[in-house]
Amino acid sequence: MPELGNSRGYTIGPKGEERKVADYRQALQELRAMPKACWRRPNDAGNWGIVTAVRWEMRPITASQSAELT
Repeated sequence: MPELGNSRGYTIGPKGEERKVADYRQALQELRAMPKACWRRPNDAGNWGIVTAVRWEMRPITASQSAELT
């Protein structure tokens, strides 16, 4: 989700192998290529932690999400 980035971009990869990717679409492409996609996102308390995908679900991009990507 585009809102999971911060001012430096998106942090992807497993713990100890994390890297920053500035572009959302590039981050998504790299996550799809990982055996187990991992990325940082904030929890309910606002602390950023690593999560691992269980499955992929393709969803259409809404107009507001599309505007965020440009």
